[in-house]
Order: sequence, then structure tokens, then C-alpha cells
Amino acid sequence: MDYLSVWSRFRRLVRPRLADPAACAPFRYPEGRYGNGELKYIHGLPVLRLQGTPEEIGAQTAILGLKPAAGRLLHYPSDLLHFFFYSRLVSQLLFRRLTRIGRGMVSRFSTSYRRELESLIEAGGFSRDPIVAANTMLDMKNMGVAGLFGCSSLVVDAARSATGGPLFGRNMDFFGSGYLQYYGLVLVYPRGAERQHAFVSVGFPGAIGCSSGMNDAGLAAASHEIFDPVTRRKFNSKGLPYALAYRQILEQCATVEEAYSFLQSIKPATSTSLVICDHRGGAVFEVCPDRVVQRSCIDGLAVCSNHYCTVELANPRQRNTYGTLERLVTLREGMPPDGRFSITDVHVRLHAVHQGELTLQAMIFEPAALRMHLSLGPKLPATANELTTLDLASLWGH
Repeated sequence: MDYLSVWSRFRRLVRPRLADPAACAPFRYPEGRYGNGELKYIHGLPVLRLQGTPEEIGAQTAILGLKPAAGRLLHYPSDLLHFFFYSRLVSQLLFRRLTRIGRGMVSRFSTSYRRELESLIEAGGFSRDPIVAANTMLDMKNMGVAGLFGCSSLVVDAARSATGGPLFGRNMDFFGSGYLQYYGLVLVYPRGAERQHAFVSVGFPGAIGCSSGMNDAGLAAASHEIFDPVTRRKFNSKGLPYALAYRQILEQCATVEEAYSFLQSIKPATSTSLVICDHRGGAVFEVCPDRVVQRSCIDGLAVCSNHYCTVELANPRQRNTYGTLERLVTLREGMPPDGRFSITDVHVRLHAVHQGELTLQAMIFEPAALRMHLSLGPKLPATANELTTLDLASLWGH
């Protein structure tokens, strides 16, 4: 029996005990303004444009994004633990442990990120622990929360692209607990004193880091969970959470080379892969608390699922968790008839590796053109939907 069948059966048993049907009802962000921030729908996609200081950005995110969604999203970290551990008592005890560690991690955030996070909590009147958990919990390995999501990416260098510029396709696969797919949001951050580059983050309000995004230099990045790492350390509580590290890359870097140098200069908190692409092409960085190894394109393609592949970090007994081995092969197999990938070709390849209702978001970045093609669901898998095109330069006011 494959893992999706097991997941489907398990979900039918557990979901009724997690939430009533109303909790999984469709959701739509209300349009509005707060200060200089604005949330509106562009071609059907919810887009939150942020402006100002870290305090102002935190407040705008709270009032326009998280507060309307708080009835569900604030419960998501504990719902996720409850789903996996079933016992409410066990999940509550683990939640307390994780948030205790998370509070220590938050205390080591940069000043601007702490200011943004504190403003978000204060402006929304939110409980602190769910926000702390949302921003640190997924970094914690070997504490019952490893292997929560998949993700697949395909980078096509300019020479192999039918558009004349690189293409970067990415599936965000995650356990949605029946409702997370309704809360996807495009967050637009401007240039400012805290950042050299404007960027967009495709994520959820309340999580101030970035798992998928692109900046105004055309640098795009997407994080991937790693299953079965055999590195010396899998988690460093004193390190920088992966989503904040990857947000910093979009704020400070313009090229793949600059991003690699940045990662070598910090202490990451956890084991991930970062798929990255600039206006020339891309690579995969295999990141762990003690080192970073670059995996370059082969024949103009870079592919990534959820395990390390480099000689330095690969697990010789790698398991096929969530089909990570099969998805990697599928992403690389086959070529378009003319040898060049169109946006449609990348979309088809992403759909070939979807993970059913776990595939909450699908996107294709065009770094040279500063465009993004995106599906946030709610119909799942997200790859089954048409992708909506956003001109990112216009969002940044360029």
C-alpha cells in the first residue's frame, strides 16, 4: 500500500476528532487597509502589501492578515501535533516543550525581526505561544515534528527554457488539517532600512520567515524538508530558523553566489535543502547546522525533493519517505520534444509529482521577467488548477 493510501485512511479516522465541519469551511480574506498596508485580491489571489518600519509591518500583518484568520491559524501548530500524536495530552505536553525551546530561539532573532514579531502579537492581541510555535516549531528535529511536509522543485536554466530565461517550479506540500489550503497569502515587502531588496513571500500570516519567494533582483528561493539526514547535528537550538535565514537571503542577496556566501556565514538551526535561482540559473544548497554543500544544475536542470543527494551528505540507506526518491526521478525524467521547457511543461512536471491533498500550493517563478505563476488552492492538489500570473515588479512599484 502506498503512503497516500495510508494517509487517506488515517485522515478519515482522525480528522473528525480534530475539528468540526465548520472549522474546515472555506475562508476568504477581507480586503482592507491599515496604516500604509493594504490587502486586496489581484486576479483572484489575496495579496497583502506591507509598508513601513518593522513595527508597522507587524501590525499590518496582524490586522489585515492574521486577525481575520486567527480562529483557525492560531490553532494550527497544536492541531498539527494533535493530528500526529492523536492524544491531546501528549500533543499539549510536546507543544509546551517546543514553545519553551522556541522562546529561546526568538530571543536570538535579529532586532528587526523581534520588533516585527512583537508588534504582530501586540497589535492582534494574540497569545504568544502559537506565534512562537509558528516561527520555530518546524526547525525542531527528533522531537516528534520531523518529516511534516514534502515539497518538490524543478529549476530550468535559461539555455533549456523556451522563455529565454530560467524557470523555477515549486510544489509546497504540507499537512493542511482540512483547512490550511484556504489561508495561503502573497505577502509583499518593500525595500527599506532593514532590507536591500523588495521581495514577495508565498505563505501564511503570522509566520514572518519565508519558505517560498522571490526578490526584485530576480532571486527566487524555496525550502525543502530533509528526511533521514545522517549529519552530526540535525538541530541547533541556538541557530537561525530556516525560514528567517531564507527571508534574509531575499532581503540581502541578488545572486546564487551571494546566497551561498550568506549561508556559509551563519549557523542554521536545522537540516533543509534550499532551491535557489537567479536571472541566469539555479542550484540546490544542502544545508545542515554544521555545513552547506552546493549541488549545481546537471544538463541545465536542478531537481529537489526531500533528501540529500551530495556525496558529502547523502544517506546511503535513504528511505523513500513520501515518495522522495520517486519524485526526484520523475522531476528529471523525460524532455519536451524540442528539448526546451515552457511554463506549461514545468507545470505538467509539477503535477506529475503532486501529493494529493498535501499539495497546498504550486508556483513557477520567472526570475528574469520578475513574474510568478501561482495556485494557492483551495482545490487540491494545487497543481490541478490553472496558475495565475502576477507581475511582481508592479507590486513593488517598480
